[in-house]
Amino acid sequence: MLSQRFTLLCSCLFLSIGILSLVFTFLRLQTVGGLIYLLLSLVGFWCVRHKDICLRFTKWTAVLSLIFAGLSFAGLTDLSGILNLDSFWAWFYLILGLGGIWAFVSDRQTES
Repeated sequence: MLSQRFTLLCSCLFLSIGILSLVFTFLRLQTVGGLIYLLLSLVGFWCVRHKDICLRFTKWTAVLSLIFAGLSFAGLTDLSGILNLDSFWAWFYLILGLGGIWAFVSDRQTES
């Protein structure tokens, strides 16, 4: 249940980031980055309807967010021109990753 809420929240965040990055340039994302965020939001909205797939989406969102946060905190600020990993995005990905792990673990504990 919590992973479905987390997936819905992530999908809304990804949708807003994707639209804002295509319209405005203050997010400093390339067009490809905005399209990736829009695609992730559509996948997330689809996953909300399926609990088992939603749990996997939560897990992989958390893992990738923590990897991006680690790369950003390590000093890698530009990932091949697609993602900008400055300090704002590092904290964003860290909070997103920790929230995803929390949602994943709590749903796993309620299943067993």
